[in-house]
Amino acid sequence: MTDEMQELIDKALNETETATEDELRALEDRLLCDAQARDNYLNAVNVHASLRRRFSSGVESQLSGNVTPVRSVSRRRLAIGLATAACLALIVGISVRSFSIPQSPVIVAQVVGAYRDTGIAYTTGESVEPGPMVVSKGLVRLDFSNGARVTVEGPARLELIDEKRLVLHRGVVTATIPESAIGFVIDTAAAHVVDLGTSFGVSVNDSGLTDVCVFEGEVAVSSPRTNRPDAPPHLLREGHAVRASKDSTSIDSVAYETSRFENAWPVNSGVLQTTGSMRFVSPGPDFHPGNYEDNEHIVVFPERKGIISSETIRVDMIDPSEYAKSHYRDKPELPSGQRLTS
Repeated sequence: MTDEMQELIDKALNETETATEDELRALEDRLLCDAQARDNYLNAVNVHASLRRRFSSGVESQLSGNVTPVRSVSRRRLAIGLATAACLALIVGISVRSFSIPQSPVIVAQVVGAYRDTGIAYTTGESVEPGPMVVSKGLVRLDFSNGARVTVEGPARLELIDEKRLVLHRGVVTATIPESAIGFVIDTAAAHVVDLGTSFGVSVNDSGLTDVCVFEGEVAVSSPRTNRPDAPPHLLREGHAVRASKDSTSIDSVAYETSRFENAWPVNSGVLQTTGSMRFVSPGPDFHPGNYEDNEHIVVFPERKGIISSETIRVDMIDPSEYAKSHYRDKPELPSGQRLTS
């Protein structure tokens, strides 16, 4: 398989780098006339589907030192892939997109012990329609069709408006917003938060007091109660935090404190759960791997997203498992040419 074909397949299935319409058309044309390309594409779809099935089960395991790395898979693209497979097997010459099934703007991508207020558990892969949503406990990661990822930690009450906006009434959320979803909005009774390409957290307590912390990038925060619609928003950069009350129009700077987001943020980053000696490092601009010291834990932190390896890489783990020291020759290998998030 050529590098160009591999790149087209990766873009079609990987949420970190969206394929353009021209690239999708090029992929369709290639699949319709090249049997080997079809085999390669279907193999890639099967790998993504297998990863989703594997990562959606057993996330509440209490194994000592357990960590669950996740490579996210776009539900929309997976549906397109499966539709393409059916198309190629049955009717050659029909466009791939014509077989894709319309999707909800929001999909439950990952679940860690999350339940509705009715006691019914959330399940990985289910669609969430616009409207009220309650998470009585646990963690739910929502993947929006525009690429935005939002993790909700219960107890929480929110309302999904559309793929670009939600309203948080109570609880904690963390959001990772790619370029394709810049402008994503989280509203509360006390604050109007507009993403400018970033990762951030929002928490709302029972009285409506709202805290906003920016892990990476920048957001714009304003008061929905202001009498001056032309008033400039408060621009909040990484490593800073503000607080707003529903009884006031002021946006006040507060100490940057990420502890309330430490459960939800790892799920946004692809780590469902760590136990035992594993510890996910708190987000923020002050974290530098070379300067970080922790003699009590095995540290886990997000490193790079969507890179393509140029050579075979030996790693400690690539699947959910218990971490243990091993000889170099016994470590699993990641083949070159794969798109990776570490």
